Amino acid sequence: MINYRNMKTSIKKKLNLVINFLFILIFFSSCSKIEVKDSSLKILPYNENERGKFWEICINYNNIGFSEKPIAYFEVVSKNNRHQTYSIDFIHLKQRCNKQNVLVSFTNRHTSSEEFEWLEKLEPKDVKYIELKIKSDYRKTGFIYKKTFLESDLD
Repeated sequence: MINYRNMKTSIKKKLNLVINFLFILIFFSSCSKIEVKDSSLKILPYNENERGKFWEICINYNNIGFSEKPIAYFEVVSKNNRHQTYSIDFIHLKQRCNKQNVLVSFTNRHTSSEEFEWLEKLEPKDVKYIELKIKSDYRKTGFIYKKTFLESDLD
């Protein structure tokens, strides 16, 4: 014989667990954000022993939530007024400093050979400024952090 009283109690317990889980999930998803404290950027001199062109990208951040997919944009403006924008997902960056091969991180098979060579030969003396912009999630509009690096900041 089926005991309906025990069955109701069991259903209530399971329902309470599901409701509590949903509240916790909503709480953590609303708290998930990135807070950027500071950043620095250096264009490293070309080294024949290393394959590629490297930048040292340092971003001091914390509080990345599991539902956010932060992304950093680099708007490069050269002294000859060439303007290029590159991006990198935070999943490819460690907290603090990263030595990134920009020829791998910023280019793909659709990149023109002219742009590839320009990026490869780019030195701090050629740069008017580089603006770093960070979005908390690639799907969102608006930036949570902006910083402009001048030629003197890139050495």
